[in-house]
Amino acid sequence: MANINVTIRMDRDLKKEADDLFRQLGMSFTTAVTVFAQQAVREKRIPFDISLRQDRAKAATNAEVERISNKFLDENKIAYQELGK
Repeated sequence: MANINVTIRMDRDLKKEADDLFRQLGMSFTTAVTVFAQQAVREKRIPFDISLRQDRAKAATNAEVERISNKFLDENKIAYQELGK
């Protein structure tokens, strides 16, 4: 099987941390990327979950905004009903 060169751009600090981790796991960065590609091709998907998770602070803020909005709507329910007439 013929090999080709692949070039990627990445944050310098991330690359260093990844190199350190992969070295501890006994492999090079190139080997780790190859393992990732093989796994993705074998499974026909990204081999880990990717999501748009909210951090806890943002989720708590959203919940508080919703709570305040609901309270305001409840407290002004009669006024809204009158406006709708």
